Amino acid sequence: MAYPPVSMHPPLVTRVLLVDDDATVSRAITRALRSHGVVATPAATVDAAREALTAARFDLIVCDLVLGRESGLTLLDQVRAGGDQTPFVLITGCTAEDRQAAERDLRIAAILLKPFDVAALGRVVRDVVADARRAQR
Repeated sequence: MAYPPVSMHPPLVTRVLLVDDDATVSRAITRALRSHGVVATPAATVDAAREALTAARFDLIVCDLVLGRESGLTLLDQVRAGGDQTPFVLITGCTAEDRQAAERDLRIAAILLKPFDVAALGRVVRDVVADARRAQR
């Protein structure tokens, strides 16, 4: 009987920091990510996201543009100012003008417009993380 080859490396688990101040949206996105084999850590504010980034390493940050009175771009500014180059995906249901400004920001790996489907989220996460891992080699 032939056995499949044993990998010397454990499978890569994708860890995502999910920043969204709407608890219902956050739970739905967390479930969607889980369906793609992704481990999500939710944070509802920029401060909570910074604390999570201090405590753990993530493969990707998925962040809403509008976080109450805060902006996801504020988090992006703070993350990059600290030297963290974790890929950043912006999610938004905002106006076309806000989206266009974000689309010009080269620090953002992708933008998902709300509402988005589970398959689109999975593709973006998979592609952005794969690109980042290739770039690290």
